[in-house]
Amino acid sequence: PSDVYKRQLELAPGVGMTFNFVPPGAFLFGAIDNGKPKRGKKPAKPTEIKKGFYLGTHEVTRTQWHAIMGAPSEPADMLRPVDN
Repeated sequence: PSDVYKRQLELAPGVGMTFNFVPPGAFLFGAIDNGKPKRGKKPAKPTEIKKGFYLGTHEVTRTQWHAIMGAPSEPADMLRPVDN
């Protein structure tokens, strides 16, 4: 994707987060079964995104979580993704 669709946000000094723009559009959401039901899957249905939005490119790290929320998620490696 073009850099036009990418944004870098500084959450705190030295702590950034990258976002990609998801444009409006239509697509099929769900399992395409080709005539055969798939166990545990919901059938595909037309879905529309009416207004574009920015979505984080990667998982939120513990450092990013701390920058936004003011408290660490768990006392562990701060570059790992947040869990729980």
